[in-house]
Amino acid sequence: MGTQRQPNRLIHSTSPYLLQHAYNPVDWYPWSDEAFNRAKAEDKPIFLSIGYASCHWCHVMEKESFENEEIARLLNTYFVSIKVDREERPDIDAVYMEVVQALTGRGGWPMSVFLTPEKVPFYAGTYFPPEDRWGIPSFHRVLQSVAEAYTNRKATFIQFGVELLNQIQNQAWAETPVSSGPEILSHALKALQITYDPRWGGFEEAPKFPNPALLRFLLQYEPDSSIPTESSPSYLSQLEMAEGTLQGMARGGIFDHLGGGFHRYSVDSRWLVPHFEKMLYDNALLAHLYIEAFQVTGNPLYKKTAEKTIDYLLREMRDPEGGFYSSQDADSPPENGFSETQEGFYYLWDYQELQQALGDDFPLFAKLYGIQPKGNFEGKSILHLAYLPETLCKETGVSADELQAIESRSLFTLQTLRKKRPAPPVDDKILTAWNGMALKALSSGGILFDRKDWIQAATACGEFLKTSLKTKEGTLLRGWRRGIASPIPGFLEDYAHAADGFLSLYEATLESGWLKEARTLMDMILDRFWDASSNTLLDREKGAGDLIIPPRMWYDHPTPSGTSIAIEVLFRLSYILQAPTYHEVASTALAKKLSFIKKHPHVCGQYLCCILWMLNPPVEITLTGDTISSDFRALHKVAYGVFIPQKVVSHISSTAISSTLQRQEKAPILNTLSNQKVTAVVCFRGTCHQPVHSPEELTALLKRVQKSFSHFQYQSHAVQNKSLNHS
Repeated sequence: MGTQRQPNRLIHSTSPYLLQHAYNPVDWYPWSDEAFNRAKAEDKPIFLSIGYASCHWCHVMEKESFENEEIARLLNTYFVSIKVDREERPDIDAVYMEVVQALTGRGGWPMSVFLTPEKVPFYAGTYFPPEDRWGIPSFHRVLQSVAEAYTNRKATFIQFGVELLNQIQNQAWAETPVSSGPEILSHALKALQITYDPRWGGFEEAPKFPNPALLRFLLQYEPDSSIPTESSPSYLSQLEMAEGTLQGMARGGIFDHLGGGFHRYSVDSRWLVPHFEKMLYDNALLAHLYIEAFQVTGNPLYKKTAEKTIDYLLREMRDPEGGFYSSQDADSPPENGFSETQEGFYYLWDYQELQQALGDDFPLFAKLYGIQPKGNFEGKSILHLAYLPETLCKETGVSADELQAIESRSLFTLQTLRKKRPAPPVDDKILTAWNGMALKALSSGGILFDRKDWIQAATACGEFLKTSLKTKEGTLLRGWRRGIASPIPGFLEDYAHAADGFLSLYEATLESGWLKEARTLMDMILDRFWDASSNTLLDREKGAGDLIIPPRMWYDHPTPSGTSIAIEVLFRLSYILQAPTYHEVASTALAKKLSFIKKHPHVCGQYLCCILWMLNPPVEITLTGDTISSDFRALHKVAYGVFIPQKVVSHISSTAISSTLQRQEKAPILNTLSNQKVTAVVCFRGTCHQPVHSPEELTALLKRVQKSFSHFQYQSHAVQNKSLNHS
């Protein structure tokens, strides 16, 4: 950063990404009417640059190009330059990412798009180097060519851009007839089996990205044996694919075995060499995924992975006010005597450094974590679990206790050493949607693992969301940083994920205030985002302007979309609150997306889970009694802990049973209950079992219901099938 320079307009931003560019010689504007009005007045094209604070190649392009005086001169002379943080404005990013993908066949950040003053795109790419390199033209040459072409062929560019936008919109709303819900699920499973990597897990070639929503679907799905498939016997089952991927990620270098938490993605097929940035959304979603995987399998590796991930978030990513920061960079700054700033410097180890630090513990630790003299990444080592501890014990004859002691001592020693290195910077803005994801993970893990500290952290996060990220009118804002709330209104994903988090916190605490928060947000979604004329949940509030076409933020990868999360929350609330309108909207919105889901199953994991909710009425568990008593807490933990994919847990206070009942099949049973006794009533498919009062009784009952749930999973009600096939 040139400290002698005067700051540009980005100095007034709250986004750390925009502030990183505040002293560039480029005359940057934020996305604003001021920028577009100037472009119109001077008849100049727009250069739109989109990225985010922890993006490695964004940093590279800034240093190479945006700090370059000659490139800045070209931008300032011939363009109006706009910088956007994609995390603050996912809607802008969504629109122009489709443009980049349509023009280049790929996407990524930094995103570089050239627009007319009317926001019509006509040329785009991602990273441009300062000179011709890797078959990519230099940014200097691109700027000169675009400026010359815009001056001489502007009309052609405008026509091309308009046609491109029309093509994107037509593709967005194109629909084809679809099959029934079970057949879509079967089709999705076949598509996943075909693309699955049986050696390392995952569903794509390198680079490999975590896909938590898709893996949750595989944990929840029981294939319908009545639907014929062409699956080869060599194909793995849905649980085998889920576990193969879960274990590959948990053991690979994509997981930070020393400090906890997952890196953004793996550049290879083995999950070994990561792109080292860490995102809140990845870690929140993966923590919840591993919690559910432990519920399904009981595998201690999954519990350990979830615990280390959440402990990382609480230690490194939590604001004192209770919210969670957005990301941690891949690069370390040059400080404390260190001059290296290479990507991943903080996480890499020299062989001799490890030998010296660990002494007699080194040989076994090196075997356990795959340490080799030549390293596995540019001469250095990325820790990865080369052996499962039990396997290494059998091979070496070392006892489990001895190996655990060696591992614990070694990890503690390396943690102490690593703390002396400059830590990668943290993007400390707090985003509503991503905090909703963290809230859900903390809540589900807190109740399942009996972690009161996690429940306390979840409660603090929930309080932060409902105070610091709301307007006086009760609407949500996109983000907050250092005491200042962003003026950007919340998007559908903010409302949906926050409601999902509040509902999860309610199920973990059974405090009715959190249920009220979830319901309030869902009512706002129906009021502000539901377009009844098209049966669609909009990604931005109805009537929101400033984009040339509506954004299409439908994909469930890397994060579940606002639409798919809203649908599931509506289904859950429809049963807890006995609100048929919620169920109707969820069914209708899901039906609208069925053709999209069938075409793109790999990026529709959360939608596939929503289809399961549509086909399967949930197991409903109603608890009564004093919520602070130890007997109640024991019963509550069992109610939450037994894994049933579609399940809702609620509480009715003993003094309000008769006045709050609305369902006929539940009322006769609950009305006979004692006002004092802790009780659980389990209902499924219109039948309520006799009340139980002990954890042992409830465990046995839920195990029986669990088997019935799998058996009845696809015997859907006629009204559900009718809703599902409506389009």
